[in-house]
Amino acid sequence: MLNIKEIGLEIEGNEIFSNVNFDISIGDKISLVGENGVGKSSLLKILSGNIQPSNGFIHKQKDLEISLMPQNLDKWEDNTVYEFTEEFTGVKKARENFDEACNNLTQIYTPKQSFIYEKSLKKYEHLGVYDFEQRLKKSLNNVGLKDLDINTRLKEISGGQKNRIALSAILTSKKDLILLDEPTNNLDSEGILILEKFINQSKSSFIIVSHNINFISNTSNKIIELIGGSSGVKQYTCNYKEYIEIKNKEHESEIHNYEENINFPRPYGRGFSLFQT
Repeated sequence: MLNIKEIGLEIEGNEIFSNVNFDISIGDKISLVGENGVGKSSLLKILSGNIQPSNGFIHKQKDLEISLMPQNLDKWEDNTVYEFTEEFTGVKKARENFDEACNNLTQIYTPKQSFIYEKSLKKYEHLGVYDFEQRLKKSLNNVGLKDLDINTRLKEISGGQKNRIALSAILTSKKDLILLDEPTNNLDSEGILILEKFINQSKSSFIIVSHNINFISNTSNKIIELIGGSSGVKQYTCNYKEYIEIKNKEHESEIHNYEENINFPRPYGRGFSLFQT
């Protein structure tokens, strides 16, 4: 679905990461982990197309739809709930392209216009433009905003409700790959459970950056560890708890090899571990 080859990022001459290689397949629920500052959020922005890598390339399946969930909705303060969700889900662009294709086709028929029409129709159906409003209202109901008018502007809505609206936008989306950067930061426990259930039941693929251990333990089936610098990534086909067990064993092995090489007594005892669950 998506193939990342030798991706690297430099900012003002400083290497953030390089040699990043991995694939994303249909249905993957990936936790992107790594120490603070290694560039996890920047990598999500590269995958979404919001910023360009310094080197490497991304090969994606034809017509693959990707969305990066914004961490706040300040950009859309003057938009209505409907308008924000329509833009985030890609429905707005798909509708506009389809309407334009229909109009052009009725004015003059050419093979090229017919091809453009077929392509826009496919996107129209794939993103669910036809039942968008119905799905939006259902999602708002699922996040506890059943009575909210979808024509209400975001600047008229409380911060807590905006968090729920962001969550409902994710639930409404039919994108192929959804990128989430700290999605639980502004959600209460009920909202987190709603998002967990949606991710686990969704046919979409996800890449999630989160410090919420329980959340990523409950939603991920694959771990990508971004090392930073020129070390690229390490990949683990397992959930987060299994990943921690693997890392603990790796660390224990490193300590054992260190002691064997220098014949020095173990300083921390058998239970020492750099990683904690």
